[in-house]
Amino acid sequence: MEFKSTLLSPRHTEVGRSYHHQGIVYKKMKKYDQAISSLTTALSIYDESTGPGTKTMIEVLTDLAECYEETGQHEKTISLYARCSSIQKKALGPLHPSVAHSLSHLASTQDIMGQYDKAETLYQHSLSIQEQSLGKNHPEVCTTLIQMCLLYHKMGLLDKANEVNARALVILETTLGKNHPDLASALSNQAKLYEAMGKYDLALPLCARVLDIRERHFGPDHLEVAFTLNHMGVLYFSMGKVDVAANMYKRALDIRERLLGMDHPSVANVLNNIGVLHERNQEYKEALMYHNQALSIQEQHLGREHPDVASTLSNKAIISEKLKDFEAAHQLYERALSIQEKAFGPDHPDVAVALNNLGGVLKRMGRYTEALAILLRAADIADRTLGPNHQITQAIAKNKADFGERSLVFLSRDSARQHSFGHRGHSRSVQHAGKPLSLIHLVYGLLFQPCDGPERVAGYGHAPLSAEGIDRIHNYNAVFSVRGALQEERVCGTVEKEAFLPEQDQAGVVRGWGGTNHPFLQQKGFFFFSSSHRKIHAPPRPLLF
Repeated sequence: MEFKSTLLSPRHTEVGRSYHHQGIVYKKMKKYDQAISSLTTALSIYDESTGPGTKTMIEVLTDLAECYEETGQHEKTISLYARCSSIQKKALGPLHPSVAHSLSHLASTQDIMGQYDKAETLYQHSLSIQEQSLGKNHPEVCTTLIQMCLLYHKMGLLDKANEVNARALVILETTLGKNHPDLASALSNQAKLYEAMGKYDLALPLCARVLDIRERHFGPDHLEVAFTLNHMGVLYFSMGKVDVAANMYKRALDIRERLLGMDHPSVANVLNNIGVLHERNQEYKEALMYHNQALSIQEQHLGREHPDVASTLSNKAIISEKLKDFEAAHQLYERALSIQEKAFGPDHPDVAVALNNLGGVLKRMGRYTEALAILLRAADIADRTLGPNHQITQAIAKNKADFGERSLVFLSRDSARQHSFGHRGHSRSVQHAGKPLSLIHLVYGLLFQPCDGPERVAGYGHAPLSAEGIDRIHNYNAVFSVRGALQEERVCGTVEKEAFLPEQDQAGVVRGWGGTNHPFLQQKGFFFFSSSHRKIHAPPRPLLF
């Protein structure tokens, strides 16, 4: 390279080619920082010269985009693939298969970032080009259909996923035969769809067929066989057949350890699954042992900021919650959330799940205001990225709506305005959590039950307040005065005595009130959420990798 620079000039096209080749070598060695440096220099030289053709420009752009993708720099990846697509359209025409290829890469990156609607549009555009230029039964069409199937699965659009995967299966069986390993991959996807629908009786036979194809094609000790065994373990686990699942995991682990070594990330995924299995059996010590082994491997080989690390941390956090070590669970969930925000950005569905889990443990710690703010953010992300009908969106919405079975919340229904609440003679304003936090004043009460009626659906109920109750409450020296808060929204009411107990005593206070049906509550209008300590986690979940 130095010789070329001296002989030709440092910015000559041939020097750019040398940097390009150097970048490819670094990329193959997985030295992505050095690869990015070399490829960026090559691209800069190419941009200044007229020598490199379209093919060379596409190659360097693609190589650089792949390096950025490997290092999680998705915005830069998108920019480079978009530039590829633009060059190809001008040079080759808008219906050339190469344009479809770049669009599919763009869609894949949008998928990783959780921008599913954009990914769907790009995949559809790519599919249309391929069908027009290559025909409806071309293998490239099949590849795009499978990618769309996986995307629709993530979006919870299982009918659409079924439709495109059925097309892919027909193409593969027609062009490759019924025993080809590529067909096995599509069958495996179909099994995952049935699993998502809870149709395990349909998923298992497909997995058995996949296992048969792969064992006959690759032999019994191949990584594809291990993948299928792991998948079958996940299915048996979901069906409650823990012993059968354990045998599947053991076979998968044995193959991966022999072929990949004891400390490979794929080994860590099976270790995680075995840990989840022990957690199901309430064998928490054993579960933590397997999760810690998995975490050690992942941090060593993937880095401390990899999304797989976040999944393992969340699995550990769930065990900490079950052991009632809420502080440890809180720290683990916070770290998992931080990793996922860095990896995917602040508005990814996995971030919504992490927020949901973090909000749940904060609620169990009695940190209600923080918990509600976090659940509101989780619900907003899930609703925007997955839509209101996705199971994750609905689970988070239920957790948010169920926020107060053990909590009395004085909360304005729709207002973003501030409400003043008296506290030992002092007025204070609190904003409604998240993006409008109107006050929430929480009183912990074990006997509180949700209100029925139409408002309950939106997460609100109202239960009012009685003269008889005032004396009983006075006995506990715990009456809350609520001032100046929107009469029409029934969030106001004043009691003669104003005194407060420490937070740890409030459970006893509310027990003294006799629950939400007490006459005292039926005279004044207070809003409250119904909240249980149940929350739906994405983890602990077995991993299919």
